[in-house]
Amino acid sequence: MKQYDEMERAILNCLIIEPDLFKNIKVSEKHFKNHKSFYLFLKKYYDTFGRFDIQLLKTTCKNPNEAMNYIADIIDTTSIVANFDLYQERLLKMRTDFEKIEDVHKLEQRLYSREITLEQFEDEFKIIMGRIQWKQI
Repeated sequence: MKQYDEMERAILNCLIIEPDLFKNIKVSEKHFKNHKSFYLFLKKYYDTFGRFDIQLLKTTCKNPNEAMNYIADIIDTTSIVANFDLYQERLLKMRTDFEKIEDVHKLEQRLYSREITLEQFEDEFKIIMGRIQWKQI
């Protein structure tokens, strides 16, 4: 989960530095687990102002000091704008892995509660794994 958080931070840092990256972004709010509200804030801010400006931000926040501390923490992330696409691809792959784990966990719960047999579990497990493999190609 730490790596996922780091990728979210890297993407957000790039968006703060180069807001025009929103024009061709591949990820959306559904891909953010830890920083979804900040991503949505940045997106709305960019859609409204077309840029990111710390002074404007201070005047639009309910708690400017808290916002500045949060942004300073994000900016402290060591990310490079030139690697923005790589960060997005990595986040998307990790998200796919999380979805696979969640699907297997749900299947495991069905087996544990005896809703399905071991054979059905095996068949459905193969389907989940096959589906994920096709997504990666």
